Parts: sequence; structure tokens; C-alpha cells
Amino acid sequence: MNEHTTNPRIIIDANYIRGTSKDGAPFSTMCEQGGRIVLIDTLIYELCSTDDINQWRASMNKLKVGVDAIEVWEHISPMYKVELEENRPYGDPLHCERTRRIREMIANNPQYQPADMKKLMKSYVEEREGNGIVTLFQKFANWQLPAEEIKDKAGDEEEVVQFCYNVVNHSDVIRSTAIGAIKQIAKKEGLDVLLNPKDVDDTWTIWHFGKSFLALLCDSQRQGEATFKEISEKFKKRLINTQHDLDYLVSLAFADAIASCETTGAMSYYSKWMYDDEKPQLCSHDPDKIARFMNKLSN
Repeated sequence: MNEHTTNPRIIIDANYIRGTSKDGAPFSTMCEQGGRIVLIDTLIYELCSTDDINQWRASMNKLKVGVDAIEVWEHISPMYKVELEENRPYGDPLHCERTRRIREMIANNPQYQPADMKKLMKSYVEEREGNGIVTLFQKFANWQLPAEEIKDKAGDEEEVVQFCYNVVNHSDVIRSTAIGAIKQIAKKEGLDVLLNPKDVDDTWTIWHFGKSFLALLCDSQRQGEATFKEISEKFKKRLINTQHDLDYLVSLAFADAIASCETTGAMSYYSKWMYDDEKPQLCSHDPDKIARFMNKLSN
């Protein structure tokens, strides 16, 4: 648990909020139990970048019942950029001004939506779905895992979970392979990088960002992707889609749990590999189950 022990922080992902009833009952329960409802910009992006632009309004209406419990967090990219340039952990991701603004907007006008939403989202999609993640991932091309024992197996098989957990949580591998690659790319992009990987530990955002890429590497080799020097369009698309899961899971390092209805697939696998059972997942929308879940987190 973090410093918010008495007020557990629960990250909400897009499929959880979409599956919530119109009255937003789960968020009311979380609020009543003293929880903090965490929104990251990937959630906002996913709600707004679908064909149904009314998802944003519907979601804001659901959140209104727990508006006083909402926290908006800084996105991970500016956080690890600070760490790269200043060689220090970013600290708490809570963004006070954005939290104040979105609470005010939801409380007073949850129907608000920018008139140029489609234009804004087109620009945002182009920014988020560029080649950054592909370029970074290719830096791992010369670092291969002994993947025979996990190839073609389900990501939740016991031996796969243990193998990937050991790789993803190996401090030397995180520093030398993952953080080292991130540092190299940042320098090429012109950042004044002061980061010393030897100083980095699990209080840093970049530590968990590095872990997320190691999880992605494990999964790719599990699926038979033996090299990444030549990335197919199909694999590139999967990388971009997976980036959304990675955003949630890196942010999860600073939260107490995540509310997600995804029980199979990348996020479910990577969560086990990155955190084991340390960061529980809430799948239910049932108020009684949520209350028990929140009570367990608080104790």
C-alpha cells in the first residue's frame, strides 16, 4: 500500500466504465468506502477516440455520483521525461489543477463536450499512435530470451507467469536493458539526459515503464516473435494497441488496484508478470462485492 492507505486509489479503465450502469453505482460505492477514483489520460483518450463520441458524456454522467473522489493523474510520458532530465523520481502523479477542473466540469455540466471533438481526437490519435513505441521496442532486437519454455503457451500458465515475472522484475535487466534503451532513444531525440540507471528503483516511473516493455518482450516471444528488427504492420498495430494497456499498468505502480473487466489478454497477463498479486483487479460492478473489495484494501 502507498501513503493513501486509508483512501485506496483505484485506476478505472475504459471497459470498466463502459460496462457500468447509467446510475454509476460502483463509483458511488467506491466514494462511500473512502476510495479515490483515478482517471489517466489513456482512459479519456479511449472514451473519446471511438466512433461513438457520446461515450464521453455518458461516462461523465456515471462519474458524477463519485465526483468528490476523483483524481486526475499526470500521464507517464512527462513523468519519466522529468526523471530522464533531472535524475530524480517524479513523485506522486496526482495533477491537482486537472483534478479541480474535471471535478468542477462533472459536477456542473457533465454534458459538456467540445464542438470540435472529432478534430481534436484525430490530432490526438496521430500523436499517440506514431512510431515511438515501435522504435523503442526495436532497441530490444539484440536481447533475446530463452523463450522455448514459454513459446505458444497461454500467458496465465503457471510456468509462463513465473518465467515472465522473473524477467520483468530482475533489477539488473530493468536497469541495463529496459532503462538503458529508453535513455539511448531520449538522447537521440535531443533530450539533455542526466539519468543514471544505477540510481533508479521502484519509486521511479521509468522503472515501471521499463518493466512494462520487458513484459511486452516476454509476450512477443511467447507468441513466436523471435526478432524485432523487421516489424510487420500487423505486429506494429498490436504494439500500438498494447500501449494503452501498458499506460494503465505503469500508472498502477502508484495506485492500490485497478478496476477493469479484462480478465484475459495483454493487460491481464502483464499485470501478473509485473506485480504478481500485489495490485488486485476489480472486475465486478456489484456494490456488495465492491464494498468488500474496498474494505480489504483499506485493512
